[in-house]
Amino acid sequence: MISEIELRILSTLDSPKTRQDLGDELDYLESTVSRALGSLEQVDLVYKEKAGNQMIAKPVDARCVEVFQSLTKSNPHVDFPDLLTSSMLNVVYYLSSEEQWTATELTEHTGHARATIYRNLRTLTNRAMATKEHSEYRLREEFDELHLFATELRHHIHRVRIKRDVGAGTIPWESHKEFLMRTDTDVEDENFDLLPRLKTRESHHGISGRV
Repeated sequence: MISEIELRILSTLDSPKTRQDLGDELDYLESTVSRALGSLEQVDLVYKEKAGNQMIAKPVDARCVEVFQSLTKSNPHVDFPDLLTSSMLNVVYYLSSEEQWTATELTEHTGHARATIYRNLRTLTNRAMATKEHSEYRLREEFDELHLFATELRHHIHRVRIKRDVGAGTIPWESHKEFLMRTDTDVEDENFDLLPRLKTRESHHGISGRV
């Protein structure tokens, strides 16, 4: 969903910076930074603009970016870009301080192998980010921004996809891998499944999108 280098750029990009600035700060080649910025731009997490002869990268005003930068600044001892693999992001999408989950439940919801789930849960508990009581896990309250970031990032990506592929629509339900979209118009795209027309005053269509 989002790579380690892309997360490092997001955590560092608290002000406008050039590719050279980011490369020097993160110890990456400019070409590597340029590819990562291109990927981030595709999902509307950064935007670029010309400043003289240089290209400047800026973070977008998105809730997920705000939460991630807050998380990294509040916990400078934690390497979040290294921690937040795609499977870990899916685990903390569900795991929070308010609701307990078993490894079996997380396996069923995320679709990851049980060994992958246990490995991620062990990482979280070993780093004192999550607690285990009997067979149930929950995040510590001080790390709830992990859950918030994962849910806001996924919501942001869903919204970007709707804007790109459909133009407009609302999301009445979503998970880490799919979402339902309500739209006024028909959608002809093999990546979307048309659900029965919803019987509302506005007669919207229900569309199921897969990530």
